[in-house]
This record gives sequence, C-alpha cells and structure tokens, in this order.
Amino acid sequence: MNTIPSRAKQAARQWQRKIFLALLCRRALPLTGWAAFLAGGMVLISRFWRPGNAALPPLPVALSCFLPAWGAAALLAWRRVPPARALLVWLDYGNRSGGMLAAGLEVDTSAWNTPEQKDFRLPVLVLSWRRQLPLMLSGLAFLLLAGLLPERHYRQQPQFSLDISRECAALQQKLQVLAEESLLPPAEQEKIAQQLQELQAQNDARAAARTYSMLQALEQSLAARTDAAAAAWLQQAGAQTALAALLDRINALPEDTPRLAAGQEQLAELLQQYSDSIADSGWPAGELSALPAQDWSRLAEHLRQGSRNCQNRLVRMGQPELAQKLQTQTRRMAQNGEPALADWLTQNAPEADALQELCCPGNGDSDYGRADAPLHFSGPAEDGPWQFQDQALPGSGATADSMVLQRRMVPPPPPGPAPAPEEPSAATTMPEGESESRQLRIFPEHRAAVRRYFAPPGGAER
Repeated sequence: MNTIPSRAKQAARQWQRKIFLALLCRRALPLTGWAAFLAGGMVLISRFWRPGNAALPPLPVALSCFLPAWGAAALLAWRRVPPARALLVWLDYGNRSGGMLAAGLEVDTSAWNTPEQKDFRLPVLVLSWRRQLPLMLSGLAFLLLAGLLPERHYRQQPQFSLDISRECAALQQKLQVLAEESLLPPAEQEKIAQQLQELQAQNDARAAARTYSMLQALEQSLAARTDAAAAAWLQQAGAQTALAALLDRINALPEDTPRLAAGQEQLAELLQQYSDSIADSGWPAGELSALPAQDWSRLAEHLRQGSRNCQNRLVRMGQPELAQKLQTQTRRMAQNGEPALADWLTQNAPEADALQELCCPGNGDSDYGRADAPLHFSGPAEDGPWQFQDQALPGSGATADSMVLQRRMVPPPPPGPAPAPEEPSAATTMPEGESESRQLRIFPEHRAAVRRYFAPPGGAER
C-alpha cells in the first residue's frame, strides 16, 4: 500500500476539516453579522449619493467585507481546534452528518481528551449560538433590504417649488413703500416680513393649496392699508394737478381780464385749504401764506412733481390702473376746454365762481365757452325746414384778441339767385325773422380749436 497518497489525502482532509471548523465556529457568526451590516451600509450610501443606480455594481465591493470577517474568525478559531484524532472522531464517527455542525458550535472540549478506546459520544452543547445566530441573520437581511428596498423609503424625495417669485416681489415692494411712507407700524411690518420669509422657505409644490392660502392671507393683510393709501394718493395727486392747472391758467391771463383779482383771491384761499398736499410736493409750508403771484409758476411746477411722485407710488404699490387713471386726469386738466378741471372745482370749491369763469370757459355764464364743446341751439325751435348756421365774429368787449362764436337758426334761402354774404359783426341781437342765438366768447388760447371747429372738410375756413 502506497502511504504517500494516503498521507496526502489525509492531510488534505485534515485541512478541509479545519477550514470548515473555523467557518462554523462561534466567532464566525457575530463577525458575519457585523460584516453584513457593514456591507448593507455601503450599499445604502452608494445608492444615496448616486440615486437611480442599481445595487448590483457596489454589491461585490460590499461582499468583500465578509472576507476579513471570516479570516479573523479562522485565526481566532485556529488555536481552538482539537487534536487531529479527536477531530477525526467528531467529524466522521458513525458517519453522522451533524458531527461537523456540532464541532463548529461551542462544545465541551473536555470530552475530546478522553482515551481512544472509549466510545465517544456527543458532548453537551453550550447553546450560545442562539444569541449569535439572530445577529448574523439580521445582518444578512439588512444587506438584502439595502439592495432591494426602493429609494423612496430611505431617501428624501426632491422638492419642487412653486413659481411665486412675482407675488413675493410685489408683497415686498408694497411693504417697502408702506414703510417709506410710515403707513405701517414697525412691529407689524417685521411680522409680515417674517411670514413672507417662512412662505418662501416652505414653498413646496406638493402643498400648493397651503402655499397659495398663505400668500392670499398676506395679500389680504396688506390690502386694507394699500387700498386706503392708494385712494389717498389718488385724491392728493388730483388736488395737486388741479391746483397746478389753476395756477398756470391764472398766470396766462392778461392783467386787464375782468374779475382777475377775485379769481386770484379765491385761488389763494384754495391754496391755503390744500396746504397739506402742497407741503407733500416739497414746497415749504411757511412760504405759502405770503406767496407772491410771481412765484405761482414755480409752485405749479412743484405741484406737478408731487403728482408725478404720487403716480410712481401707485405703480410701486401695484396699482397700475389707478396710476393710468391719474395720468389721464392730469392730461385732461392740463388741456384747455376739458371739463375735468371744472368738475373738480364744482366738487371741491363750488363757491369759487371767479375761478370757474376765468379758468374754465364754457362752464360759467353764456359769455364764456369752450371752442371744442358741442354747440346746441338754445332758442325756441321754429316750425319748418330751418337750419343751423355757425359764424365766427371779431372780438369786442373784454379782450381785444378774443372772438365770439355764434350759432343761430335761420330760415332756408329763398329760391333764385343767392344773396350777397353779409359782413360779420359782433352784434348780440338777431335780425328780424331769425331765432335766438347762443354766443360764446373764446379767448386767445382757444383760437386754434375755434379754427378747427369751423374748418370744412376741404380745409378752407368759412
């Protein structure tokens, strides 16, 4: 019998038994569990930092954690391996399949040192593996879950924000304007600003209803103050524009204009009445009482600048409709013949009849009127095919440069050759057979409108 192959075979079986014993020893169980936890942690970290990737690429790297654990278990168990004779008995005696498993667990090693002739039996097992096996199983389960668990269970979902930058910017601008005008207490301003910052920080598309409800609540908290401030600025700008228009028109009138002194006195009283609006335009309040007429043009410029400032405030406050309304009102008051200034005087200074007559022609008595206003026959209507006739007459009376606009109703011309045209005159009485007429005195600043009114479609004046 060749002993060399048998010895080699025996040595190989001995090393094989030692390796299995080292792997199945008590220390291999907890080390395998901790290695599984470490591998699962590596898989989770790799999936967290690189979302969307499968767990398969980092899994081989994570499984390499078991090699050091098993190597450490083998080194720790190497010195606890019983003698070859006893090991051979425990692994092969009676051809029992549980012999290797029993040797891998913690056993009573005193039974291994018994004489060879004694019938070996299974020693009493120390069942400490019941406390160590769950650790290994839980580690392996953690590794399995780390590779198979969806990312939504352990990774925070990306947050999508709503586009509320325009609304937040409008609210911040309103807060700034109210703070500049001292219309909002500092404590309330700080509270609203903090709520706005929290709204921007907690902006989440998944809670759109909550975000828009908070935004609406902030807008409603400022709505009352902004509406009141906008109405006050609109009224103040209207007063400034009207006063500037009155100052400009009074300055443009000749010194010999009838009732000019009365109009200037009424205008001075009106300026004192609206001293707050004048002070807001930047004009010193102390200089208003002793203001000479020569400085009225400078005061008018300050008032126009104050009106423009109010218009800018309305735009910044988010009230473009009111700003457009104010701009239209300013343009209408600056134009001669528009009823806007007359309406303002009627509402705010009904006793200023001299200002009505001097600055708003056509809104006083029948001797003053607007050239671009529609002329309607004011006398008794006559039966028959009568027709209206308009005529521009040379000025006479109050101002040498003025002209009189006359409308009358005349009968149709008789059949036959047309009579020679009559020379225009400034007479206020109508010839016999004609109806009552209406005469409107037009001042020099209205002359262009008078020419447009009487210009026929062909372009030549009547």
